[in-house]
Amino acid sequence: MGPLPHTFHSHIFIGITQVVRYTALFSGVAFGWYHRRSLQAAHDKHQLKDATHQREKLIAEAKQAWKRKQEASSDTTREHHSIKYGSLSFEAHILAHAPPFL
Repeated sequence: MGPLPHTFHSHIFIGITQVVRYTALFSGVAFGWYHRRSLQAAHDKHQLKDATHQREKLIAEAKQAWKRKQEASSDTTREHHSIKYGSLSFEAHILAHAPPFL
C-alpha cells in the first residue's frame, strides 16, 4: 500500500479540529451554566439573610416604639390624675399661670 492521499489527512485534521472546537464550546456553556447557578444561589442566600436582618430590625424598632407609647400613656394618665385630684383644681392652676389681663 502506498502513502495515503493528501485529502485523507486533511479530512482527519478537520474532523479532529471540529471535535475539539465543539467540545470546548459545550464545556464552556456547561461551566457558564454551573457558575451562574452557583452565583445565583449565593445571591439568593445573601438576599434572604438581609431580609431576615431587616425584619428583625423592624421588629426591634416596633417594640421600642410600643414601649415608648406605653410609657407616654402611663405618664399622661398620671398627670391627668394629679390635675383632677390634686390640691388645686385645673382651672386654678391655669389662672395662676395665665398672664394678667390689661
